[in-house]
Amino acid sequence: MTISGFDFTPEIIERIKSEIASHPEISRVQLSRAVCGILNWRSATGKLKEMSCRVALLKLERSGKLKLPTAHPFRNSGCRPTMKRTDIMPTREVSEVPLSCDLRAIKPVSLECITSASTKASREWNKIMRRYHYLGSGPLCGAQLRYLIRAGDGSVLGGLSLSAAAFTLSCRDRHIGWSNAARKETLHRIVCNSRFLILPYVNVPHLASHVLGMLARRIGTDWQERYGYEPVMLETFVDPNRFKGTSYRAANWEYVGKTTGRSRQDRNSTLDVGEKDVYIITLCTDARKILCTSKLCVDNVKERSDAKKTPPADWAEEEFGEVDLGDRRLNKRLMTLARDFWAQPQSNIPQACKKRSAMKAAYRFFENEGVTMEKLLVPHYQATRARIRLTPPVVLAVQDTTELNYATHPKTQGLGPVSTSKDGAVGLFIHDTLAITPQGVPLGLIDVQCWARDPEAFGKPQLRHSLPIENKESNKWLVSYYTFCCTEIFLFV
Repeated sequence: MTISGFDFTPEIIERIKSEIASHPEISRVQLSRAVCGILNWRSATGKLKEMSCRVALLKLERSGKLKLPTAHPFRNSGCRPTMKRTDIMPTREVSEVPLSCDLRAIKPVSLECITSASTKASREWNKIMRRYHYLGSGPLCGAQLRYLIRAGDGSVLGGLSLSAAAFTLSCRDRHIGWSNAARKETLHRIVCNSRFLILPYVNVPHLASHVLGMLARRIGTDWQERYGYEPVMLETFVDPNRFKGTSYRAANWEYVGKTTGRSRQDRNSTLDVGEKDVYIITLCTDARKILCTSKLCVDNVKERSDAKKTPPADWAEEEFGEVDLGDRRLNKRLMTLARDFWAQPQSNIPQACKKRSAMKAAYRFFENEGVTMEKLLVPHYQATRARIRLTPPVVLAVQDTTELNYATHPKTQGLGPVSTSKDGAVGLFIHDTLAITPQGVPLGLIDVQCWARDPEAFGKPQLRHSLPIENKESNKWLVSYYTFCCTEIFLFV
């Protein structure tokens, strides 16, 4: 039985049943993490695919394959209650000061990517969507990104979001020309522009199409950084009773047809939500070829490629040989830097690189937006798991948190408080889990978490009593614990 792209064989289902039976008090969240560990079910960035797993578990229960633990009641964390549709839409005239000018007067227009639901930008996005967008702020389906649209002076002009594409869409599927099998395998490479809002008091000609053009140019990088792969096509739905789709056409989006008038969750076709116009835009020249490529062909190519592989030349290739930074030159530069820093671990960048050209290349490498901690660690995690499997019978997982104090770099952005004093040091926190043998031989890292504390929440310890464990900083210990489940080791310390 294939669910969420994973084949749940009878053996796997029996193993899940055994996990539930052996841990009768386990929550559904904990169960999904454990199942991801059992199946080694991870995203392209190496993170556990917990949401996909929860969907799969629910479908297995509905089909009678297994019985899930009782769902725990929701714990109120102090958030305001869900708003009704009548409360979301404004009931009076907009009071904001109108903005009417030429596009050049508000440049440079920028897209601010919202990185966390707890940020001020996220609250602002939710606020304007609830008030001004006819669909409200959500929920958004599947993998997603949200942006605020800002003018050159920092003022908010609107917002947009991207989320999972529709599973089946006849006009889009005919346009692409893919088979059902190819659609199931490559649908994730299509992303839906699920919200797009220019605030009603902003009257700037060509702003909407300008923003859509900016989105098409940067979504590949942002999505790659968040989810480990690049989309090749965007889609969107336009209500013809409200809009004409002029901005999308002006931004080179292509009209491909209409929907049938049913919603995403309307499996029995009983809910009439009205037909929508469907627009798409390809993000690369070979988008259709990528979408229509079947997994069988990809596997055959991979097998031929693996057959030609040679053993790693040294430890750097063993640890980082499978890294994918989107550019072979970046991959090669990573291994060069690793060798340089290994040779002189106490040296700074100019001393370790020795040559001026190598030093400049190193700085360009670290400044590249495509180089992230998550991408660098994925091949190392894989190498660590391989060493663990070759080191029976006991492996220890040791966790600890380290403070990175940047008090001497006050202009560095993205830092937070790391001391108990309000005007104290700022920096980052690193929480890592190291796999070692009982004799003390390190096997490698199996989880690394990095974050900065929110300065606005400083001095408010009372909040921790009203927050669920998932929203607390101490949850880092549980995240590392469940990540270690993926190594399939049976002794935890």
